[in-house]
Amino acid sequence: MKKTWCPAWVVIWMLISTTGCMNQEEIQVESVDFAAVKDGGHEGCHELPPFLKACVVVKVKEATVTEIKIVEHECGKGHKAEQPIIERVIETQSLEVDAVSGATLSSRTILKAIEEALRKGM
Repeated sequence: MKKTWCPAWVVIWMLISTTGCMNQEEIQVESVDFAAVKDGGHEGCHELPPFLKACVVVKVKEATVTEIKIVEHECGKGHKAEQPIIERVIETQSLEVDAVSGATLSSRTILKAIEEALRKGM
């Protein structure tokens, strides 16, 4: 019987390439009525195993998101999504913002965590 051998780099490549196959539609970010959110700091997390997780604290004052702090973000190379997504949400006062190019899943994971935090504050 012949044994087949698979180099480690092939296995690593297969694992990395399949992470891109996660469907972006799996993370559906829904609108939240910011006016219905109570003042204070609200925590939210969202996870898309095995590679993506975001936890945030969203500060709201008088129906306005004033600050978003990322407490935890596991995302591989998606760290470039953090600041732009936060800025877009605060600027537009909406979760209906464009994802950061090249970090779509990371962007949506952060947005979903923000949504969760805002819903907890209702």
